[in-house]
Amino acid sequence: DVGTQTRAEFLQSQNTGLHGGRYQDYEWSTAALGDHAKVSFTVGIVHQGIGISFGSGLVHQPAAMATAPSCQVCPADVAWPCAFQNTRRMVSHALIEFLTPTGNWTEMSQSKWFGSLHEDAVLGGGDIWPTGFTFFAFNFEGICVADSGTKSNIGKGITELYPDPTVGLQLKEAADVGGGWVEVQTFEGETKLILIVENARNGEFYSI
Repeated sequence: DVGTQTRAEFLQSQNTGLHGGRYQDYEWSTAALGDHAKVSFTVGIVHQGIGISFGSGLVHQPAAMATAPSCQVCPADVAWPCAFQNTRRMVSHALIEFLTPTGNWTEMSQSKWFGSLHEDAVLGGGDIWPTGFTFFAFNFEGICVADSGTKSNIGKGITELYPDPTVGLQLKEAADVGGGWVEVQTFEGETKLILIVENARNGEFYSI
């Protein structure tokens, strides 16, 4: 069952598998979840003259937000277990979105589906994150290409955002080994703990 798509439309959307494999987002429907967004990674082979696509996918929406004690909304400015869980979910959500053909740093920064606090943020879809859970991304030249928390940060170099000149190297090193937590100081004197991972598309690498 391909939901709201015809089988031909679905197969056409998956033909990127014949070009080395790629993530693809699309609409899907099941009896359990109804209509929903999905992301699959597909690859293609030709066997005895017949093109075959193989793939596996996941529902494209963040998990339910982890809550604070007594089922309260989890704050982003307190080091509670729920904050660590929600941070991981935000990073995972942004990671998979950017891997899709429609993934766009500007649109993601503007979407409340990615925690946008911008004045002109759009609603997007899915759950709305507790205030303060946002994502950012730097290219490997140290330029901020996305920030759903502070719009004015986009386009700035990492040394303009953090006083410690080694922060860029720390973030890159953590991303290079598969991801990790980095403690940073802001110019405002705040201490923040950042979860950073590496992402790449079309030969360009980013720290998210």
